[in-house]
Amino acid sequence: MGNSFHGILTDFSGSKVWVTMEDEGKVLEIDGNNGDLLYIYKTMPGSHNLDTNSDNTKLIDSNIDSNTISIIDLKTKEVSNIITPGGPEGLLVSSQDGSLGVSCKQANQIAVIKPKSGIIV
Repeated sequence: MGNSFHGILTDFSGSKVWVTMEDEGKVLEIDGNNGDLLYIYKTMPGSHNLDTNSDNTKLIDSNIDSNTISIIDLKTKEVSNIITPGGPEGLLVSSQDGSLGVSCKQANQIAVIKPKSGIIV
C-alpha cells in the first residue's frame, strides 16, 4: 500500500478506524483494538476527508480530485458516488435530517446534499 494517508475517523467506541488513501482512491477500515486491516473500500481519486451519519451505518468520503463524494454503506460494503461542485473537501453530516454539507474549495461554494436521493440543494 502507498503512503498517501490523509483523513482519519473513528466510530463512537473507537473499535473501528477509517483512513483515506488520497493517491489511491481508497478508504481503509482498521480494527481500533489491534490494528488489523478489516476492509478496503474503493472510492474515487482524491479520497480526502471522512464523516459518518448519526448511527454509524454510512461513511462519507470527499474525493477532492474527482469532484465526487462516496457514500459507503458499512453493513453491505457498497459504495455509491455523487458528483459535486469542484474540489469537495470538508464534510458535515446533520444529526437532524442526515443532510450532508460539503465545502467545495475549487468551486468556492458549499453544497448541501440529501444522501438518500443524491440531490444537491
